[in-house]
Amino acid sequence: MARRKMQQQNWSCHRASPRKLFLGGKIKPSLLHLKHLTYLNLADNSFCENEIPKFFGMLNNLRYLNLSHSCFAGEIPPQLGNLSALKILDLSWNSGLHAKNLLWLSSFSSLEYLNLETVNLFDVGGYWSKAVNMLPSLVSLYLYHCHLTSLDLTLPSVNLTSLEVLNLFGNSIKSPIPPWFSNLTNLEVLDLRSNNFYGTIPGWFGNLCKLRILRANSNRLEGGIVQFLDRFSACQNNSLEILYLGGNDLEGSLPASLGALKNLQEFDLNTNFFWGSIPASIGNLSSLRFLELSDNNLNGTIPESFGKLAELSILSLVGNQMEGVLTETHLANLTKLDSLRLTTYPNRSLIFNVKYDWVPPFRLTVLLLINCQVGPSFPVWLQIQSNLFYVIISNAGISDTIEEEWFARLFSRCWQIDLSNNTIKAKLPTQLYSTNLDIVDLSRNRFEGQIPFWLTNATQLYLQRNLFSGSIPENIGEQMPQLEHCFFLGTR
Repeated sequence: MARRKMQQQNWSCHRASPRKLFLGGKIKPSLLHLKHLTYLNLADNSFCENEIPKFFGMLNNLRYLNLSHSCFAGEIPPQLGNLSALKILDLSWNSGLHAKNLLWLSSFSSLEYLNLETVNLFDVGGYWSKAVNMLPSLVSLYLYHCHLTSLDLTLPSVNLTSLEVLNLFGNSIKSPIPPWFSNLTNLEVLDLRSNNFYGTIPGWFGNLCKLRILRANSNRLEGGIVQFLDRFSACQNNSLEILYLGGNDLEGSLPASLGALKNLQEFDLNTNFFWGSIPASIGNLSSLRFLELSDNNLNGTIPESFGKLAELSILSLVGNQMEGVLTETHLANLTKLDSLRLTTYPNRSLIFNVKYDWVPPFRLTVLLLINCQVGPSFPVWLQIQSNLFYVIISNAGISDTIEEEWFARLFSRCWQIDLSNNTIKAKLPTQLYSTNLDIVDLSRNRFEGQIPFWLTNATQLYLQRNLFSGSIPENIGEQMPQLEHCFFLGTR
């Protein structure tokens, strides 16, 4: 990519660049005395409310120009188009900058890297795609949050055949995915997040065999992904590492060809309408670290092949209709598992069937289990989770007695604890102190004894439907000064 090439050509002169000097004021034309200047980096300064000087267009030998994060404002001077030798142009993160058109780009035949992130291009309209198509050497294009609303669906000829990175994240582009994307055969990174792209994901997407990162979450895409993934998995050297399609209107089943994406590390399909079972071939994704399939209509059993995902760190299956049995085989090799989030519907039966004294290979920081049958005993694999800071184990069928010491450790490090809708028998420690704790829900259990002395910054406390006795501490408002919601109904 262009940034890498820049470093290879010794243009990354960080020690010589004015980094974090907070230079300001007006830039004077005396800069033109540097007749052989090829590299100009004024990034991370404070030229607030100043326009980019028009005379910059007279620095004819410039090959690198970086004005990012420097508070420039006003219209981008079209005189920059005179810098025909430019290879790198970065005007990003100057939110006061805008452009009425991009005609000045037409002379940049050697430009490899163009970053206009947060520059207001609203007035440019859909013409931006024709303008950048005039850059035959372009490798990386960043247009994050540029107020774009449209693009050209067709281009007479596509000159962007060298493009490796296209970032359109955070605009309001309302369009189908344009057919000319199919000509971007060298594309490695495509970021379409948070736009209004609609229609189906074309099958030809699967022909972009060099694609490593595809982010198209938070759009209005619909239809299935079988054709796209089938084609992509057929690439001789498919290189897809990150695939984010969450927050769309996609539907259908998950194809077995998913298991052929051997390099996949992050996979997100949350908040769609996918149905059916999770294919067993998912166990072939040996590099997978992040799997987010929450809030779909998936059902059936969780395949035992999950146990092969040795790199998996985050697993989320919240808001589906999973059922069946989870055994030690499903979890035995997940040594790097850090976050486990699993819920099902109350009318489904999803049972953890592991030995009481089974010791798992992972230590979780996040655990969410709702409507999953973990009890009736409080198993060792839960007792030894010593790194938890977020724990919800609700309606899990636990009716065991839990020691005070476990709660003391848990309360000292967690910021949310929800053990509601079980029949847990326990006494809480007489005093509980935590600066992290925010939400506590122990409702609908069999906790007994005195309501403890709380000293926390918690905002929500739910203790109703238990067997606590005694009075509510009179100074609870002093002990818990941030408390907004407090329920004791049904205690004695």
